[in-house]
Amino acid sequence: MSDPKKVIPIRPDPTITDDTMIVQLSVAELRLLIRAELDEAIANRSDDRLIDIEECAKMLCVSTDWIYHARKRLPFARKIGRKQLRFSVKEMRKWMDARRG
Repeated sequence: MSDPKKVIPIRPDPTITDDTMIVQLSVAELRLLIRAELDEAIANRSDDRLIDIEECAKMLCVSTDWIYHARKRLPFARKIGRKQLRFSVKEMRKWMDARRG
């Protein structure tokens, strides 16, 4: 905790049973928890969509040139027609999660 004075003490509640757990989280920890839950919910959606190279590059924080050069190694790249590339959002998230460890 950066400032112990901001911690609000928790007083025991007589209505809480033994199987209830009380947890204190900092704002940063709460944000991380919410982000993780949102990421999991998005990853588990059954619907998938295909995005263009610009949107893919933004999501991966790389250039479109990098995407073009790496397209054959990216399992979420889909060739549509002769000169069009699209990218599966669902497969991209799986790939990103696998790379994070």
